[in-house]
Amino acid sequence: MISVFRPVSDAAAAVYTSNYTSESLTRDVDVKPIHSHNDYWRHRPLFDALSFGCASVEADVWIFDKNYTVEPATTTETTKKFADNQVYVGHNQLYLQPNNTLWSLYLGPIYNLLSSANPAFRYDDGSDQSALLGDTTTKHGLFYNSPETALHLLIDVKTEANSTYAALKTQIQPFIDAQYLTHYDTTQKKWIPGPLTITLSGNQATELVKQESVRYMFLDSPLVNMTANASTEPLQEYSQLAVIASASLEQLVGKNASVATHELGADAKATLQSHFDSAHKLGLKTRIWGGNSWPIHIRDAQMSTLWELGCDLVNADDLEYAAKKF
Repeated sequence: MISVFRPVSDAAAAVYTSNYTSESLTRDVDVKPIHSHNDYWRHRPLFDALSFGCASVEADVWIFDKNYTVEPATTTETTKKFADNQVYVGHNQLYLQPNNTLWSLYLGPIYNLLSSANPAFRYDDGSDQSALLGDTTTKHGLFYNSPETALHLLIDVKTEANSTYAALKTQIQPFIDAQYLTHYDTTQKKWIPGPLTITLSGNQATELVKQESVRYMFLDSPLVNMTANASTEPLQEYSQLAVIASASLEQLVGKNASVATHELGADAKATLQSHFDSAHKLGLKTRIWGGNSWPIHIRDAQMSTLWELGCDLVNADDLEYAAKKF
């Protein structure tokens, strides 16, 4: 379902960021197993999702190897200029807006919110010791009621995988410096949690991710390959390359079952359960996309079934409804 809203402008986004804190957005809001599908279509990208307690948000990204201009077709439109040093957010290239970048809509606001949630506590006498009582090493996350819970940012790469990955590495460097990212140390074979977890879907730079000694961005692993009968050895690698395993509902249960005008049957439920259990054994969270958005009662039944069977991140377009449901 396509939202009629459009993202706020870059200037408005800056105002939103300065007006919000994690407390003002998420106090008394429980974190819910909701993935904000096409989050950038919302009137307030990121902020709407946080205010409803969504555990995951999604942004489609684009980069270009040359600057280019889009000339207006009518006198009511304006010229649009796109730069080769930006990462843009949008569903397709035709409707991209120069102000809607990954940094302006997501990374910038997230960084500011995390910085606000993790201030420095210093004694006035100049002591190196932190004035913060308790744990001083763990970073607080974006959820006021659950600061230990990470937000999942799913970046759906629409352009060439390797060049987009390189551009994203530059964009996330401030988060690395501030120790805000979940990461995996391949030398120590150890996961280090952080308040933001980044997963790449779409065109994935698989080999580049594998080559990293410390991985700060992870692959969206293939849930369709994870079944009770599958050999676990080839899949075990994903426990170090991924945090989430995803598939469309159609991929797992077939087209007829996924678009049916009735609730999922026993066979479909058993198949889904098998995939979810197999992914969980690898330590992965699960996400399903492409379910019914209409009729509403079928959408609602599918959401309930997916959650009951073990889907960790349930795709949602209507966040208000999903937040009430969960």
